[in-house]
Amino acid sequence: MTSGAPECAALAEGLRAVRARTGPSLVALAERTAYSKSSWERYLNGKKPVPRQAVEALCATAGMVSCGVV
Repeated sequence: MTSGAPECAALAEGLRAVRARTGPSLVALAERTAYSKSSWERYLNGKKPVPRQAVEALCATAGMVSCGVV
């Protein structure tokens, strides 16, 4: 992880858990949101900080009002 902040690592871990529970592939996330497959890969692996809008998009794709990770 390049971001280094424990909070960023925890957020990425939480988002990976949401994705694992709901099952969309990175391609599906890219198709359903305004973020590319490569952006999702960077966000979910903690390589880049996740924009709030991306968290909200993942939650919406998962059918959740709130992911509980923000």
